[in-house]
Amino acid sequence: MDTNAEIYKQIATINAARKAAEPWNYPYVERYVWSDLFAYSFGDMLVTVTNQTDTQDLTLPYVPYAEGTEVCNVFWPEDDCQVVSKDGLQLHLQGGESKIWLPKTNRFFQSTNGQEFTQ
Repeated sequence: MDTNAEIYKQIATINAARKAAEPWNYPYVERYVWSDLFAYSFGDMLVTVTNQTDTQDLTLPYVPYAEGTEVCNVFWPEDDCQVVSKDGLQLHLQGGESKIWLPKTNRFFQSTNGQEFTQ
């Protein structure tokens, strides 16, 4: 198995985020269901996906975070973080990408981007 392959790294990141967030301890909540965007959460893990290659820019007002919570995308934690406003989370999905959001205080980010959870 090529552990340097991009798909391997993405799956390892997803698994590390799941281990850190322990979503199985929380109920599944559908946040948004549109023809081209789907968002759901388990606890404080928010998953956003699209089936479009067009850029998706919108505000998600129904999120599992309080105003003022700093959240980061687990795939780009150094570059894709924001503070949740009273209006919600500013979502930008480009080229069909998916994002998994966790609060910056989650142990995933305290462990060199989940590396301790990939074992």
